[in-house]
Parts: sequence; C-alpha cells; structure tokens
Amino acid sequence: MLFTSAVPAMAAEAVPAPKDQTASLTVSYISEDIEAGTKTPISGATFEVTKVAYLNWHGGSPEYVLEDEFMGTGVDFNGMTASESREAAKNFSMMNTEALDTAVTDSNGKAVFDGLDHGIYLVEEVAKEGVAANYSTAEAYLVLAPSYQDGEWLYSVVSSPKTAPEEIIIPTPPEEDEPEEVIPTPDGPAGNVQTGESLDIYLWTGLAVCALSALTILSFVRKTHRKEEQTDA
Repeated sequence: MLFTSAVPAMAAEAVPAPKDQTASLTVSYISEDIEAGTKTPISGATFEVTKVAYLNWHGGSPEYVLEDEFMGTGVDFNGMTASESREAAKNFSMMNTEALDTAVTDSNGKAVFDGLDHGIYLVEEVAKEGVAANYSTAEAYLVLAPSYQDGEWLYSVVSSPKTAPEEIIIPTPPEEDEPEEVIPTPDGPAGNVQTGESLDIYLWTGLAVCALSALTILSFVRKTHRKEEQTDA
C-alpha cells in the first residue's frame, strides 16, 4: 500500500489500537505488459528503506510525527494527497540521511524488510544489476507500515513500484566518405600520377633513342663517303 490520503481517513473513524508487533514490507518489483498479458519479475534491484516518521498513538487518533532528521522539512502528513506524497518522497530522497535497511530483489522480484517499527518509510531504488539494469529506476515513494485498510491494521505490507523497460538506443554508424573521382592522365593509366622518378626514366630513354639514331646516321654517312672515295680511285 503506497502512501495516499490514508491518514485523514483513519482520523475520521474509530481506529483500533495497533498491536504491539513489528511490521514487514515486501517490495514486489514486477514489470507488467498489459497488451501481451505478461508479468516479468525484476531481480537485481537494490532498495533502501528509511524511517521518516513514527506513529504516535493516543487513543483512537493515530498521528505521524517526523523523525528528528526530517523535522526541518515541515512536511505535514495530515490531509496529504498522493501528489504531495510523491513530492515529499522526492525531497526526502535528496537529503543526506542514513538508510535503515537495504535489500535486493530476488528471482521473484521481491525484496523483504522485516522488523519495522510503526511509522512511515521512504523506499528508494539505489542500484541495479542483472535484469534490473534493463529497466528504468523506480521513483522514491512513501509507505505506511503497518498500513490500515478496511478497518484493520495490516502488518505485512506489500508495495509495487512502477518501472518500464529502458529504451534501447542503437547508435547510427558513421557515414562512409565517398571515394574521390580518379582523373586519368595522358601519360599513364587512370589514377597514376607521374612522379619525378618516372619523368627521369622517360627523359633518359628519349636521350638514348636520339643518341642511337645519331650514331646510325653517322655510320651511314661514313660508309657512303668511303664508297665515293673508292669509286673516284
């Protein structure tokens, strides 16, 4: 039973005195998919409970009084609505106070806190691993322990905080750079840039061809000249 406007309802009727026994709180952490009709127990969630107010019983009119470390908040539980309860829980959770007890949800999604004195407790999810890592963190909330319902005190309290699967964000792969356009050169195949070394090769090859041609012509001229000399003789 999450904390709602139960305090004024109790004050308006004749409430029997609570028994002199401690209460227990079970956090039932289950994700329910209404459309699919499935319920998934969430294991691996660490919850803490902190007592924020104690029950002051004075004959048929229960009163909840803030613990000393929370007295400065000025929270008044009398006539508190559900939205005011959520806001109070949020403010309590931001305070640097020591938790009373810690428990981790089991394979059934349950975390149990026993031996609780009568009062109002702050419940917070403070860590998660395993299955719980796939779900959003439950908001802090307030619980009456024991709770009062249908004219009687309930010493085994069960609360079911809400959660939802975490949205999985798939990273977008970076866009690949388009290959640069290859412009063919007149002196070689496409994409081959003429370097200084290749230009030297072409130059020396050209000079060698020219030298060979000159030698051939010179040899031809000498032979022709010799034949003319022999004819004149």
